[in-house]
Amino acid sequence: MKAEAQSFASIMANKYIEVPFFQREYVWEEKNWRDLIDNLLDVDDTHFLGSVILKLRGTRDGVAEWSIIDGQQRLTTLSLLFDICCKVLQQINHEFYEEKRKEMLFIKTQAPNGQGMALVPKLRHSETDRGAFETCVLGHSSHPLRSNGVLECHEWFKNHFVQNEADAIEDARRIFNLLTDWQRPILVGIELHESDNEQSIFDTINSAGVRLTAADTIKNHLFQRLLDLSGNEHVDEVVGVYEQFWKMTFSDSSETLNYWSSEFSQGRINRTAQEILLHCVAVVEGFYDPNRHSTNELATCYKEHIDNIDSASVLRDFAENIACYAKRYRDFFGSVADGYLYQFNDVCGKTLNILRSCDTSTFDPLILKLLTDHPPAEDGTISEELRKGLDAIAQYVLLHVVCGESTKNFNKECSMAIAGTKTLAEHLVEKVSEGRISDEGVRSGLKRMKHNTIARCILFWLELKRRSHQFSDINALHDTTMSLEHIMPQKWMEFWPVSMPPVVDAETGVVLNRPDVAELRKCAVYEIGNMALVNQKLNTSIRNRAIREKVLGNGPRKPGLGASDMLYTKDVVGLVTGNNFLWNEKTIRDRTNKLTEEFLATWGAGEARRDDAVENSHETNAPASQIEIVPHTHVVHSASPLPESVIDGLDNVKISTIAKAVFPILFEENKLTDEDIAFLKSDDACAQFKTNHYQVLKETNGDIAVDTKDANGINRFYAKIILHHGEKRYLLTSQWRADGKTSLLEWVASHGINQDRIVALCMSNEAKAMCVDKFDMGMQVLIDDLRAGKIKAKMSEGRFVMEEDRYDKVAEGKVSREWVLLTRGQLKRSVGIKTVRLYKFDGTLKPKKYMRWEVVSVGLEGEDCNGNSCEYDVVNVPNGFKPESIVIHLGKRIG
Repeated sequence: MKAEAQSFASIMANKYIEVPFFQREYVWEEKNWRDLIDNLLDVDDTHFLGSVILKLRGTRDGVAEWSIIDGQQRLTTLSLLFDICCKVLQQINHEFYEEKRKEMLFIKTQAPNGQGMALVPKLRHSETDRGAFETCVLGHSSHPLRSNGVLECHEWFKNHFVQNEADAIEDARRIFNLLTDWQRPILVGIELHESDNEQSIFDTINSAGVRLTAADTIKNHLFQRLLDLSGNEHVDEVVGVYEQFWKMTFSDSSETLNYWSSEFSQGRINRTAQEILLHCVAVVEGFYDPNRHSTNELATCYKEHIDNIDSASVLRDFAENIACYAKRYRDFFGSVADGYLYQFNDVCGKTLNILRSCDTSTFDPLILKLLTDHPPAEDGTISEELRKGLDAIAQYVLLHVVCGESTKNFNKECSMAIAGTKTLAEHLVEKVSEGRISDEGVRSGLKRMKHNTIARCILFWLELKRRSHQFSDINALHDTTMSLEHIMPQKWMEFWPVSMPPVVDAETGVVLNRPDVAELRKCAVYEIGNMALVNQKLNTSIRNRAIREKVLGNGPRKPGLGASDMLYTKDVVGLVTGNNFLWNEKTIRDRTNKLTEEFLATWGAGEARRDDAVENSHETNAPASQIEIVPHTHVVHSASPLPESVIDGLDNVKISTIAKAVFPILFEENKLTDEDIAFLKSDDACAQFKTNHYQVLKETNGDIAVDTKDANGINRFYAKIILHHGEKRYLLTSQWRADGKTSLLEWVASHGINQDRIVALCMSNEAKAMCVDKFDMGMQVLIDDLRAGKIKAKMSEGRFVMEEDRYDKVAEGKVSREWVLLTRGQLKRSVGIKTVRLYKFDGTLKPKKYMRWEVVSVGLEGEDCNGNSCEYDVVNVPNGFKPESIVIHLGKRIG
């Protein structure tokens, strides 16, 4: 190695200087050009411009050939500036300055056709900039113009002298003299022999200009190492590897280049997509440990890994692997852009949206590992293993964020999941057993949702889930068009004073007269039950107004919540308008409780304690991609037949309605095995379910218009119901006969869809809103309140009362399931109540008519303090009694 201060003229003297094919393109900009000229024209400046590192590669036509390791930007800019200065000075002496220009920038060599001599630029750029550089200094080039940077630099210097015409000659002469003076060192020239390690020297130089990114440093080191291992005789092969696996991956088009150079915020650091990818690759490959290494050490870790590879073929494979990782990464992380339509069953889009809403990218390497182990098919379908793995990651992150659990160990947990030493399922089980993540933690977290982005994300995906289950006409939504609105506004003081409406206890609805009522109202604002999605932000003039104006709006240009197309927001509007525009702490808490149960049903960790989840993960020692975190609502298959009373209760529901509602849930919740799929495709299923000899499931390759028809061109399958199992897709038959209903219901029940859920799935939206939520959730809440003694004091007065109560129950086993109790506030009345109103439903389960029944009594069933089963009337409940259910005993029908 030789290092010394050198002039520009001595560095350029009698040598070819080649820019390696893998180095980045010219990137200096106007600020760099202006700084360079100011430096060279400053009479008091020492004119130090940084370093240039060259490595000897051999000879060409008897002239030494050097490879530029560092200083490409500097030498390119000085060459272009020198070219312009000479052309400016040609005004006073054309022949002299033209000869000096050729002497400094070119070498004379034999012309390719053997006719005379030709000028060849001493500075030979890589393919990206070669055409532009030759065009600037030669006036022509046989290479395409692929770079604007070099042309812009040349033009800027030209315009600079034109705009400073009075000083142009003098300035050009001063720069010319400085650059041609062998005694004026302005650079540090470092010359390396073939055996020198250029990378270690390069790393110690703090050069001026635009610093290399980590991605540039990794690329340079990778292909320089590949050149060294391959030898000079295989340069073309190395260039081919670069073109195929790096250039085609990261810069084959402006769109590709823009994607990989796009910056994303990760904490306090902005990193390009390419750097994030390379970080993920290093974590997956195991030579970068996020728990030991900082992001600044990424390039160093790559260098160490690359230097440990002593085989050119192995290093070539490594370059190919990076390209494969990059494709999977971009297909996943780059697939979601503005305007993307999300669907609930789109697990890739859902996972990415949830993780980005939670502002975490820590699990990106694990996602890349999953995509590598279980790549999506060409048509976009994904395997069950990938679906489970992505769902598990989204659930894991969302539970931490909502429960307020620390995320500082995500790096460690991600690395362990990739290595297969401990899965996310095991981590979740451990945290649930320690109480760090729990259903109660979720309930508490959803009552203090200060982060609008998280609340918006939760409501967005619950909305999509509801649409997917109800076969809504619109089951795909744009995320960017959604805005979160606080129904009781964050700035509530003016139009929501503590006296209007009065602040009430969130649990009992009792009006409060305490010093801290303002604080209670402030807390209620940030419950998720007080939040709604709207298609666009409400006008500022009504955002903080009272509930009536906020719901109804104030004219066509100032729409309120009622203008939103979101189903959950419509529920709020219906609730508010049907309740005399009441919205207070109690109504907020009721809605929070409902949304909480739906959250737990979707992402809850209620069954993460199961021993078999841990045992299975230990037995297989599998990464997180192979272990499913069981959703809160998962039901294990049961062989028990469906009770006859329930079958009778669904007499008015068409079998096709049941099939269309239930089969998507069976597939979505992974309740079907490969054996089940084979059965549903067989003649046995046709015979059992009476499907007119049409198979229940038909595999489709995506041409729905054709696949839904039979040999005669008649539609025999539901075109809009596409069911995914593993990597395959199926259509569901539309040929159902009524006499197959009993068999279908029994088969469905044996696969985990219980009687209550079948009714709920088949109900209309209106019926669900009025009944199902109350039946499923209200009963348990009321029992919990009874156990806690919240209503015990009222019982001695002969009343079964909760001030806020609207529990509407169906007598357990006493009323046929075709009758659904819909009256409100029924249990507020005394035991002397005379009648109860029941609504009868037709086949579509919409209210048709009601009948009145005489009430004999209202009682509780449960256990006494000794564990004996017993019943008590609500007016006489002794201490120690543990109620389990509420029973309304009916007499005769009276109207």
